Amino acid sequence: MDDPEGYTSGLQSDLRAEDAKIDSWLFGGVEQFSADPALSEALLAIAEVEDSRRALLLLGEILRAPGLADRLGEVLRPEADADRSGQQGREHPPPPAN
Repeated sequence: MDDPEGYTSGLQSDLRAEDAKIDSWLFGGVEQFSADPALSEALLAIAEVEDSRRALLLLGEILRAPGLADRLGEVLRPEADADRSGQQGREHPPPPAN
């Protein structure tokens, strides 16, 4: 099978190098936020997936979708939602439009 037009083996190497940088950054966060076990474990989980860049991009899309993060939180971590009841998260402005 031939490679698709525009494909180079260097592109895959570039993506691997980029993912390694992201993983390094995430592992640094694991250490930096060791006093917050839940955050530290979340950063470690992202760093340990095969494609951490893709995982972070997916997280970004989840957070942009109105209400999706809240609904997922209720299903995946109901005890965390109970702990936060009555607390408001920090509000961040939406990302600039592309």
